Amino acid sequence: MKSIQWKLVLVYILLLLFALELFGVYMLSSIENYFMRDLKSGLHNHVQLLASLAERYYTPLPDTEGLQQLVGQFSNVVNREVYLLDKYGKVAAASPGLEPMIGTEIVQPEVLSAIQGKPADSIRFDERFEQRFYYYTQPIYSNNLLTGVVYASTSLRQVDAAMRQMRTALLTGAVLALILSAFLGLRLARTLAHPLRKITSQAEAMKSGDFQPSLDINADDEIGRLAETFNELAAQLQLSWDEVVQEKDKVEGILINLSDGLIVLDHEGRVMHINATACNWFGVNKQKMLDQGTAADFPQLQEAQGMIYLEGTLGIVLRQQRLPFLQAGKKQGTIVVLSDITEQNRLDQMRQEFVANVSHELRTPLTTIKTYLETLMENPNESPEVQERFLAVINSEADRMVRMIEDLLILSRNESRSKQFRLVSVQEILKDISKAVSGQASAKGLDLEVRLPRNLPKIMGDRDQLYRLFLNIIQNAINYTAAGRVTVSASSRNKYLEVIVRDTGIGIPAEALGRIFERFYRVDKARSRKAGGTGLGLSIAKQIAELHGGTVNIFSQEGVGTEVTIPLPVAGTETRLQSPATTGRNNNGQS
Repeated sequence: MKSIQWKLVLVYILLLLFALELFGVYMLSSIENYFMRDLKSGLHNHVQLLASLAERYYTPLPDTEGLQQLVGQFSNVVNREVYLLDKYGKVAAASPGLEPMIGTEIVQPEVLSAIQGKPADSIRFDERFEQRFYYYTQPIYSNNLLTGVVYASTSLRQVDAAMRQMRTALLTGAVLALILSAFLGLRLARTLAHPLRKITSQAEAMKSGDFQPSLDINADDEIGRLAETFNELAAQLQLSWDEVVQEKDKVEGILINLSDGLIVLDHEGRVMHINATACNWFGVNKQKMLDQGTAADFPQLQEAQGMIYLEGTLGIVLRQQRLPFLQAGKKQGTIVVLSDITEQNRLDQMRQEFVANVSHELRTPLTTIKTYLETLMENPNESPEVQERFLAVINSEADRMVRMIEDLLILSRNESRSKQFRLVSVQEILKDISKAVSGQASAKGLDLEVRLPRNLPKIMGDRDQLYRLFLNIIQNAINYTAAGRVTVSASSRNKYLEVIVRDTGIGIPAEALGRIFERFYRVDKARSRKAGGTGLGLSIAKQIAELHGGTVNIFSQEGVGTEVTIPLPVAGTETRLQSPATTGRNNNGQS
């Protein structure tokens, strides 16, 4: 019996049975006492009356005939069995029908008590009549001397019959009351159990995380107040749960989108948490790490602090930082924060290489200038022809340093200057450049062909920067082409204006195309210096193209020629195009 409803009904019925039992016992006892008091009172009065009447028949000796006549008359009036005994307990007279008892001695306890001068009574069951009888004895005194005893009895059949009827009535009433009370108790138990079931169901729903359903119990008693308090508790728990979920989602979102790697280890080195970034870096499964991962799965983390170089993962460089994992003010483990400094490391290396390259590029002309100057100073009487030749070399090296510094300044300004673009005609820029370099091309015996269609769309840009962009590309084509031609063309397609510069020069080796835009990089350093190059032209060109939303694509085949394509968005286009240099293309753009 697990339901509280049946427990309440059982308790209610047991209490009712106990109450009915007490009530029945008390009621039956009271009624029986009432009947017995009435019966005893009547019998006692009759016996006392008979004793007073019989007193004169005992002086000086018992008058048997007078006593018998008195008993006969009295028995007809009161309908009782009466004996008159002498002072020794022998029957002197008896009610009609009981005459054979005359002369016999009665030794019942109540008789013995009366002979001693004390009235007494008793109740005994008579097997002859199968009923109970009430017996009473009263001593008879004459001149303050005991002379005899009145011994009377009466049947309790009517009392017993009345008590049986009362018991039947009480039992019937008790059964009916019990049935009715059980029904009412069941209804009452249901009234109590139904809201408790609702509260239990709501509690189970709350245990599974559902705080939405509310209890609708219309009652002004304790259960109603309990339901109201429970609803308030559910609402408060819902608010708290929402806050916890929001905080959890916020933390999860932060950890998921965190660019840094995060690994949390407990005291024994077991993985308590790891985010997706760290999983990607180390190539591990997140769920597997959370289930059975340990610090041994990350041998690169053994050092307390420092740099981590992940081999086989595109050269990723990480910086490790260890922090204590605290809960309730106590250290529960270690938080390992991994920051990706690959780009920073690359930039540092580039900066070091750049400084080294600048130093090297400046040292070479300075060394040449210093050497020639020292020679002239040590030999001031050299012939004018030698001096003039030395001074020409010094002047050439000084010009090369000036050009290098100017190119560096241009790179620096392009990185820091803000965009102030206007509508620019690329057609006009290319015409101006062709006029400027036509003499240089003619001097080398090259054909410079410029093919520009009419009505080329304009672009948004800085004219001076674009001029330098196209000038650098065209001059490179002329410088590295010994014979043949240099072709400059332009076209518009897909919201882009595309400028193409083709040459029939020496071309670029496939292994060098990947580094062609690096600062100070030269494929043939000796030839580049002879041509007066600084190694910054292509870097400047690509930087300017990217500032204008475009790029520089180089397709080259060694010994055949080179094709440089510069796509730039036309005015009003926000598209940005970035493509790496590509190998394996000839001057016709074919593989």
